[in-house]
Amino acid sequence: MTRADFQFIESKLSLRLPEAYRAAVCPFPVRAYAGNSDTDLWDDAAGLVELNLRLRSDAGWRSTLFAVGEQDRSKTAIDISSPKLQVWWIDGALEAPGSGPGDQGFVDWSKELFGQMRSGEYMDGFDPENDPPGTRTQSTPTTVWTVLGCMGAIVGIAVVIALIIFCIQLLFGWV
Repeated sequence: MTRADFQFIESKLSLRLPEAYRAAVCPFPVRAYAGNSDTDLWDDAAGLVELNLRLRSDAGWRSTLFAVGEQDRSKTAIDISSPKLQVWWIDGALEAPGSGPGDQGFVDWSKELFGQMRSGEYMDGFDPENDPPGTRTQSTPTTVWTVLGCMGAIVGIAVVIALIIFCIQLLFGWV
């Protein structure tokens, strides 16, 4: 997120984004997630504007809530009128069971989330701090060498199995 992104969001939604939110996401602290619009905390200004405008069209949406992300229809929002920017979980709709404010403020919640982003991504086979922005959702392209390597492994396994069977036959005199 950039300063220009903040100005864009604020002008489209007629609000002032809290300094704690700005400091946490500018720049987005987990490099491989930069530009994301598929986690609990987005880094996509246009996507955030669209999400918030859609949610504001719901009669039950609170005017003090700013949605910061959405994942699998569950939204995450912060109460911009709350001193600690209380984080809200919205499970489908604001009135749905399980929806409502959580115990954490945005600063603590975002630090915890960034830690999860960093540690979880190492298990997925890439480095969230050093891989280029936006690359975490890209798969490695299949090349001829990948296919040949897989075929070679299958042939190698087949040869080993054949040798094992042959040795068992020799051992028991079945040949």
